[in-house]
Amino acid sequence: MLTRDDLNKQASVVRYGVVTLAIGQLCIRSITERERNEYEGHQVDDEGQVQLEEVARRRARLVCLCAVGEDHRPLFSKDEFAVIEGWDAGILTTAYEGIRAHCGLDASKARVEAAEKNSEATPDGGSA
Repeated sequence: MLTRDDLNKQASVVRYGVVTLAIGQLCIRSITERERNEYEGHQVDDEGQVQLEEVARRRARLVCLCAVGEDHRPLFSKDEFAVIEGWDAGILTTAYEGIRAHCGLDASKARVEAAEKNSEATPDGGSA
C-alpha cells in the first residue's frame, strides 16, 4: 500500500508524453489539480455564469498550457492561446484530444452541453 509520503512524492511528478499530429509529434505534459482548476475557471465568470467565448477557447487554452519542447519547457506562454486558435482545426482537435486523455480530463459532450444549456441564449444576428 502507498503511504502518504509515497503519494506526495509520486503523484506530484509531472508526466510527459507525445501526441502524433498530421504534421509531426508534439511533446506534452500533465497538469496539476491547481492548473486544472485555473484552466476550468476561465469558463465561468465571478457570478458563476458560463462564458461561452471561453468555453469555445478551452481546446486552445489546454494545448497552450500543455505543449512543451523536447527540453520540457513550455512552447507557449499561458496567454498565447490566440496563436493556437489560428491552427488548422483538425490538428488542434488531435492535439487537444491527446492532451485531454493524457491529463485525465473529462471532456464529454454532455458536460459541455449542460454548460451551454445553463447559459443565456444570445441573438445570432441572422435573418429568420
